Amino acid sequence: MGQRRFYGHPFSNNAMRAQLALDEKQLAYEYVTVNLFRGEQRSPEYLAITPRGQVPALVDGDITLWESTAIVLYLEHRYPDVPLVPKAPRAMALAYRLFAEFNQKLDPTNIFGSVKFRGVRRAELGERIDKLLAECRIWEGYAAAGQYLAGDDYSIADIATLPFFGVVIDGLGLPAAEFPNLHAWYERCKARPSVARQPWFGAFAGEKQNTEQHVLAATAG
Repeated sequence: MGQRRFYGHPFSNNAMRAQLALDEKQLAYEYVTVNLFRGEQRSPEYLAITPRGQVPALVDGDITLWESTAIVLYLEHRYPDVPLVPKAPRAMALAYRLFAEFNQKLDPTNIFGSVKFRGVRRAELGERIDKLLAECRIWEGYAAAGQYLAGDDYSIADIATLPFFGVVIDGLGLPAAEFPNLHAWYERCKARPSVARQPWFGAFAGEKQNTEQHVLAATAG
């Protein structure tokens, strides 16, 4: 197998999702920064890797793959020695269901891009905030069930959703008083070595301090 290369950017929570799986499985890789703020994702060289012009992308020998959740599933099946899907059938089913719910229900409610890059604020977001908070309330219930989302074992369900809730909690100010289970789960995940060393947290630190963007801070009641 040739060298494994991972294309990402520290500010991308989608890149973090795939990188979490790589690191949790203790797979060696070369990290290649695609500078999104300089438009490197639109360069001919990068578009030759993924025509989507987005991060992340993974080159694993003769296989090239993009889309963060696809990378997570690929790594799980290609490198099963460190499993990220529980073996018990009930927990397995729950992990896969939550992974699908993230893709189909939770991720489409993301408003951070509008807040950060287009300067949209609460008054203009309208029902988009309502939909996001409604989903957060559902996941608040899910987070109450165990140590991690699918039970006692850290799984693809946590890897899929953690970057999303990192943005929602640190970037949009989801209040701990209203969502204590999600906040507690987030802190437990952050204590894992594979999570703690993610470059996203350093790149995103300024957003955590930028209270002007915390459009959820006073909207959950």
